[in-house]
Amino acid sequence: MSKRRVPNVPRIVGWSLALILVICVLVFFIRLAVWNKGVKYIVTDEDIASIKLDTNDNITILPANIFRADTDDGVPTILVLGNDSYYEGLDDKTAITDYLSESIPNADIINCCFPGSQLSCYNPHETSPAECPEDYFTLFYLILGANLNDFSRQNEAMMYLPDDKKSVYQPILDRFMAVDFNKVDLVLICYDAHDYLNGVMPQSPVPTEDGIPDVSTFLGTLQLSVGSNASVYPTIQYAYVSPIFCYATDPSGNKVASTLYNSGNGTIADYYNAGRATSDYVGLSFIDMLFGVPIHEETADDYLEKDGITPNKKARKEVADRIAKLIAERL
Repeated sequence: MSKRRVPNVPRIVGWSLALILVICVLVFFIRLAVWNKGVKYIVTDEDIASIKLDTNDNITILPANIFRADTDDGVPTILVLGNDSYYEGLDDKTAITDYLSESIPNADIINCCFPGSQLSCYNPHETSPAECPEDYFTLFYLILGANLNDFSRQNEAMMYLPDDKKSVYQPILDRFMAVDFNKVDLVLICYDAHDYLNGVMPQSPVPTEDGIPDVSTFLGTLQLSVGSNASVYPTIQYAYVSPIFCYATDPSGNKVASTLYNSGNGTIADYYNAGRATSDYVGLSFIDMLFGVPIHEETADDYLEKDGITPNKKARKEVADRIAKLIAERL
């Protein structure tokens, strides 16, 4: 008769191992559930400062004593053309250009930004000041007036603007007409996302019949404006500052990130790419603000006004600091 084998290991050890295994499995699934749920994390200023962003800047600005050695007066003169985001804050001296003046105190910075305007023309061909007065305050027609030293189009268009807009535009136009372009060292083209929000085409899908860029497109206006001005004033250099992140409003009234929402002719990235492409065509410096400042969906509440478009004081300071960092030593 065979004897029953008695295990050398006490039974309690086996139960202990089984219990440990069960606990490990439970801990695994609990941690997995917590991980899937996520934990809310508040992004701090220190976190933002530590972020290393990949940007697409293309800075070709040369010092005035090299680029225009024979006509350099020793005072960097910067003309800023743009719209709402660069006009905001002028009343209480917290505009982007005010902060820029603090960073580059030796520069003469002239703010000629028309709020409510856009970079691109509203029409591919000229109409009349009576039919579309807003056209004459877009980049192309402002540069055309400077090239010809003839601002009759703007003065006539002013008569057809609403009174509230006229009262804002007139002093800006007066300031622009008084600019001596022979002394301008740098033109900063600083339009925010209005072209994108208004559904302007980033670039024409087909070439125009006469080969002239289509000024009702974003890329066409930049090309023709900078190219024509450079031919009249060859001692001026140019830099295009891309729009910052903003929100668009979809047909249901919901705010959607500009990096995701197609406003009719693409997302804000398409306009960003058109600006970057122009810098290669016409020798235009490109300052990347879409990726160059820490303004995105996660931080927008801290940097944008309630409209989801206009930068607040904190954002304006960020933008000005970045522009100054890229151009100050090159003036």
